[in-house]
Amino acid sequence: MSKTKTDQLVLFLMENHTELFKTPVSLIETVTKQLQTLQQGRDPDTTAAFTFCQQLTVEQYEEQRELATMKQLQQLIQDLTQNTTLHTGETDVKKKPVASNTGNPVCFHSSL
Repeated sequence: MSKTKTDQLVLFLMENHTELFKTPVSLIETVTKQLQTLQQGRDPDTTAAFTFCQQLTVEQYEEQRELATMKQLQQLIQDLTQNTTLHTGETDVKKKPVASNTGNPVCFHSSL
């Protein structure tokens, strides 16, 4: 970086240092809330400052996994059946009838 550019950068930083290095309001509010929790004698871990994830039981996880998978599979089936630009191959090969739905996943039964 040239001396002129360096001088301009330093000048800019000096003139705007209060605005550039100001503590974010959200951080101030979070720290204030945590301090109040401590002053009231409560456990600060019970009031999370930031929540990134929620712990699930194995049962909750399995239920959500199954529901989400079913929903996405049904959406895929719907998209495939409604998309007219996909080549179905019906002109080249006759469509084979499905003998039984017993081997197909549950999501196929509700969309057929």
